[in-house]
Amino acid sequence: MRKIGQGRTAEVFDLENGRVVKLLLPGFPEKELQEELHCAQEVGQFDLPAPKCYGIVEMGGRKGLVYDLAAGESLRRHMLRTGEIEGDMARMAQAHRRILGCAYPGGKDIRKWLRWQTERSELLEDTLKKRALEVIDALPDGNALLHGDFHPDNVQFDGGRVMVIAWMNLARGCPECDIARTCFLMRDSALPQDMPQAQREEFQQIRRRAAAAYLKEMGKTEEQLRPWTTAILAARTAEVPAEEETLLPRIQKLLSGEEITG
Repeated sequence: MRKIGQGRTAEVFDLENGRVVKLLLPGFPEKELQEELHCAQEVGQFDLPAPKCYGIVEMGGRKGLVYDLAAGESLRRHMLRTGEIEGDMARMAQAHRRILGCAYPGGKDIRKWLRWQTERSELLEDTLKKRALEVIDALPDGNALLHGDFHPDNVQFDGGRVMVIAWMNLARGCPECDIARTCFLMRDSALPQDMPQAQREEFQQIRRRAAAAYLKEMGKTEEQLRPWTTAILAARTAEVPAEEETLLPRIQKLLSGEEITG
């Protein structure tokens, strides 16, 4: 088997039959596979551009999941290689609209997850946490299918069609929640610390342009997403506390009503 990728918990190998196997790295519990399998089965109920999952297997003493191969390259790589930022964001937005158009009443409530993460945050001081929780409690309910980790690295493009991968954060809620999280992940999530400064500045410009193009395609404004962005950033302080320097000033600005700029 040829290794074609690796994440935090697993390695991905090409089975050379149109399928891949995602094998857990040593030390990670099988529970993670069971949860991912459940998400894959849930997604399989919908007519969406997502790889089919064929269940759990064991290879070389390691357990994993077999999926259809998502051919091509990530939209991030395609965008950087070709410069087709607006075109790639149109492709990504079209796929996202298709996902958000699915009703998923039985899924986990994203608002409960946002509240749980915010409550357990050790970075938010009491007053800031209280205000963030008030914002979360005022958020509307929704039953749209939410991907939860939708960004250009999780959208594959083979030159003809897109395929969306990494469905482990599946939830239900208002579409604005997923859109706001995508904007944050695209534009404001932490860059690798070893990235050279010149490359960092250039990539940040590309990220801002891409996020603006995506938001335009989705027909939303930063102001419309403000409460969801506030909730997502507050939860992020527990999810990825290493981003403290970026998160806390933005949360304070959002809660103070200051103008949002990309």
